[in-house]
Amino acid sequence: MIKYIINILVLSIVLYNPLWCKNTKSKIAEEGNTTRKVHIEYSINVMTESMSNISGGIKKGTAYNGLVQSGMDISIGSSLFRGSFLLLSGDNPSDLIGDGLGASNMHGYNSLRLYEIWYERRLLHDKLNVRIGSLLADAEFSVNDLGGLFINSAFGWPAYISGNTVNTGPAFFVTAPGVRIRYTIDDQSNLQAGIYDGDPFDNLEGDGKITAHGNHWKISKGQGIFSIGEYGRKFKKSDGGNVKLGFWNYSNWNTEGYYPKNITGLYFSSEVFMSSLLQYKIFGVFFRAGVSISNHEDFYSSTVDGGFLFNNLFPFLKNDVLGFGLAFGKIAGGRHYYLPENDQYIPMDYEMAIESSLRFQIYPWLEAQPDIQFIFHPGGGSIVEDATVTSIRFIISD
Repeated sequence: MIKYIINILVLSIVLYNPLWCKNTKSKIAEEGNTTRKVHIEYSINVMTESMSNISGGIKKGTAYNGLVQSGMDISIGSSLFRGSFLLLSGDNPSDLIGDGLGASNMHGYNSLRLYEIWYERRLLHDKLNVRIGSLLADAEFSVNDLGGLFINSAFGWPAYISGNTVNTGPAFFVTAPGVRIRYTIDDQSNLQAGIYDGDPFDNLEGDGKITAHGNHWKISKGQGIFSIGEYGRKFKKSDGGNVKLGFWNYSNWNTEGYYPKNITGLYFSSEVFMSSLLQYKIFGVFFRAGVSISNHEDFYSSTVDGGFLFNNLFPFLKNDVLGFGLAFGKIAGGRHYYLPENDQYIPMDYEMAIESSLRFQIYPWLEAQPDIQFIFHPGGGSIVEDATVTSIRFIISD
């Protein structure tokens, strides 16, 4: 397993070369009688992770993962082009833990793959923004920035969406063809909506080989569509936080297929940034909740996640962030484990993860993040023993 870490670190040294990996550059483009500024921005981020199940779960053990994400943004006037790649390598820690929420948010199908590729246009004096291409919904909808500290997937693309739609929907690590429209109402509020291919994997079973390189796009009636809409409002204070209300839906009109027919959910989220607390350390709180209003095709009937963060608590660390979070998913009624040896059905009830994570800076380009998670009812029931999971992650960024 160590070979995954070595391969990722060697590649990161090659990619992270200051001679040709400048952060940004600009030039002036002459077009007829007009002059427009072209702004090009590069980004390379590298993460390595060692995650160990030290008690409970399916079995004890350690999984190693590596990820490299490289992207380029080209801005020309009111237009923006984005293209990016992912390199994923490693094993799934959930194979050791047996959890459903996803203890690691960086594991994916081992591959070098095309990731985001889209075109964005600003209209109506920048009040209207339209993006079209191969997109990620989890980058723009139901996002709590404070939750981004945590390693468990439930704090990212929430389980009230990922666990209830087909193959998690358009989210890490597979994009989907779609269009997103955002309208800025005023300085504090906006509306946005997106429509995407209903199955990013183009395979109901989630076979990663089909989309192994990120260049397989299939839109069909049989796969259905995934749609999402959201109203967001910032608090009056510029850094005070926000509140968001949204809905999502998966619809399929192919009566002869095996895909779900219709699943709908609602969600609420908010995060608050506060200062002048705890010896003037910045303090942040976040909360999200979502419910399914479908009859029988959902997996989670409701989920919540939330937590709080402290910045610069430790004088011996640089730019440290300490967070405590909790994620809870209630399994929809009627779902059971089947034990063939006893010919017995065991009802599923919930899964919960409690996480504590600390990120700090070692060098301007290198961060470390030790983390511990306590996972209760892995997989949604009492069949698998509660697990304790520790991990260490290193982040290289430009």
